[in-house]
Amino acid sequence: MSSKKVQGFAIAFASVVAIGVVVSAVANAGADTKPSVSTPSPQPNAAPSDPAKKTEGDTNPMPELKTELDKFLWCSAHNKSSKEEQAAVKHATKVQVNEHVAADMAKVYTDFSGGMFGPHQGEAELIVTSFADCYDSDNGLVTVYDKDGHVMGNGNY
Repeated sequence: MSSKKVQGFAIAFASVVAIGVVVSAVANAGADTKPSVSTPSPQPNAAPSDPAKKTEGDTNPMPELKTELDKFLWCSAHNKSSKEEQAAVKHATKVQVNEHVAADMAKVYTDFSGGMFGPHQGEAELIVTSFADCYDSDNGLVTVYDKDGHVMGNGNY
């Protein structure tokens, strides 16, 4: 390969990487600096945001809950989540939901250890599934972390 072709390839590659970095920075701008103002809309009959508004067939409206963790735990217990999902969700210690211009992003922290390749990777998948049952977003991403802050898994909701 000639050196001009190599130079051209290197410039093109560097340009693509630079664009990716800029897009990532814009998408994540302010992710950790501003608190969440609102939360994703819970699905109907799963966790209505206003307990006074009962939808048809909803026999157990969501009580007034203060934290995202409480909302997620309540929804998992009262939604269509399986017993396995509910058991995994009980290991959640904190839930953060942030809405961004490009995507809704949520973080679920757990008391598990071992990260993505640890013994609780299956439980992380169950937590993602339960989160998707409780929250609705056009392009949301939920990430599950272990107690040391290592990613255990993620998925769309």
